Amino acid sequence: MAFFTARASGTSLRKSAALAGISRSTACLWLKQSGGVRPRATKPQPALRLTLDDRESISRGLAASRSLTAIAAELRRPVSTVSRECSAIVARADTVRLPPNVSPWPAPGVRDWKN
Repeated sequence: MAFFTARASGTSLRKSAALAGISRSTACLWLKQSGGVRPRATKPQPALRLTLDDRESISRGLAASRSLTAIAAELRRPVSTVSRECSAIVARADTVRLPPNVSPWPAPGVRDWKN
């Protein structure tokens, strides 16, 4: 954003465009699109959906009796997302008939997420 930095320091439109290596018409377009204000830098957003690797990490974390907060921090996701996935795991386990000797939870003592 060398163009907007130059404009903020008071440089003319023509000189700011030259410093940024863009044409004057492009500089005018940028100013028009931004309303004359430097656009805010946006931080990259995580994907909207969990990937298979994310789901496997959550499953491994639950098997290792790790907290949801620790799992979420490792994945750089909100804790609510990890909690929602845990609820989905329980819902899927309820719809699938498991043998009596198999628990739907990866480890004993893991909290019931249905409440």
